[in-house]
Amino acid sequence: MQKRGQKDFKTFLEETYGQNLVHPLAGLIFFTSLVWAFCAPRKYLIWPVIMIACFISPAQRFAILGLDFHFLRAITLMLLVRILIFRDLKDVRLGKADLALTGLVAAIVLGTLARGGINPAMTTAGKMIELFCLYFIGRALIRNLDDVRGMLLGVGLLAVPVGISFIVEQYTRYNFFSLFGGIPEMTVMRDGKLRSQGSFAHPIIAGVFWASFAPMFMAQIFAKQQGFMNICIGWVGFIMCCICAFMTNSSTSIAGILVGLTGWCFYKFRNNLRMIFWITMGFAFIIHMASTRGFHGVIFTRISFISASTGYHRYMLFEGLFNNVPKWFFIGTNNRMFNRSFIDVTNQYILIALDGGIIALTLQLSLIVMGFKAVGRALKASVKRSDTLLIFGVGVGYLVAIISFTAVSAYGEAVIPLYMILGIMISLGDPGTVMKSFKNDKTAENDKTENTLQDSNSGKTPFTGRARG
Repeated sequence: MQKRGQKDFKTFLEETYGQNLVHPLAGLIFFTSLVWAFCAPRKYLIWPVIMIACFISPAQRFAILGLDFHFLRAITLMLLVRILIFRDLKDVRLGKADLALTGLVAAIVLGTLARGGINPAMTTAGKMIELFCLYFIGRALIRNLDDVRGMLLGVGLLAVPVGISFIVEQYTRYNFFSLFGGIPEMTVMRDGKLRSQGSFAHPIIAGVFWASFAPMFMAQIFAKQQGFMNICIGWVGFIMCCICAFMTNSSTSIAGILVGLTGWCFYKFRNNLRMIFWITMGFAFIIHMASTRGFHGVIFTRISFISASTGYHRYMLFEGLFNNVPKWFFIGTNNRMFNRSFIDVTNQYILIALDGGIIALTLQLSLIVMGFKAVGRALKASVKRSDTLLIFGVGVGYLVAIISFTAVSAYGEAVIPLYMILGIMISLGDPGTVMKSFKNDKTAENDKTENTLQDSNSGKTPFTGRARG
């Protein structure tokens, strides 16, 4: 039985830093994505990012002057260059969220510089490239909800071959994407269950990626007035997202799907979400005080959807963080041996605290709050029911992502749901882009209503249809 831990993929990358690893097929896909990034209409420009994430292993990369650019990092950087050349950021109003994201990147890089010197800081800065680029790709390329629908069209189409490859893995235990390197040829098995992975860096990352997009496809299913084609895209995308998430055989992925379904149950209460949030926080506090292991202990040690789950490991990560605050509080720490669990930090928020200290952690949590506030503004401004559904779906998708990343760190393709969707959410609440289109829709709706009233009061009696007088 072949077993492989999460750290093995990272070890593979560390051992091959500075090397060019380009498979001809991967190079062809990358070249196609690059041409698409500079030639396609704006609403389809996010497709190359999803294509690279779905079909090319992060092990595929090329080195320039000693700097490593795996294909996802390279395509996001080239897309940002394209955005600057075509001035797609000209209508974007830079605000607190944009400054907070920049501050988060700076805090992590400077914290690493203070602790370890220039070389570790350069490595960390390289890792921050796709985080920074993906956020601003979401900010710049989403100007209206048709752009979001264009993105979902691409995700839905690409989900079909990915879902098929996951099914093939379950029946043959062979992973076709292993030819790109860094991915095991024989699918990993845990407790007698195969964990489909595809081209993703880890099965959990694959599951979280698809679970985060599932609620957005549900919005298209519910928006019946958008037409038969959109409903078909919604059903295909949602089914394939569920297939991919469940075939990873991970508690985190299954929990993500369930969180998405639960989030949609609150759609009718969308005007009271702030009150629901504080009620939820109150219950969490009560459980935390009443339980001997705290709220995090209840979540990670009592709830599991798959046998052989590593929830206790995640619980010990929280314990290590809470019990060693002075060691990481100011600028983070390089000493991860608080307990044995810190050998593998499978929690994005704990990882940010260790890398950048309390400043980085505060900025990350602030970004999450700002993202949901932006969605709230967009929900209040939207006029059409289909728009309201899609905005709510984006918010639920991000809720799935932020909860899922308490059980996995954001590396490889995992950066997409955590930061690109965040950039999309901030754009949804931007008065200069998406909300501006809502005002145009509202003006058109008012004009239509006024014309209807004028037509209905055209000087004829409502009983005979004859002219008055």
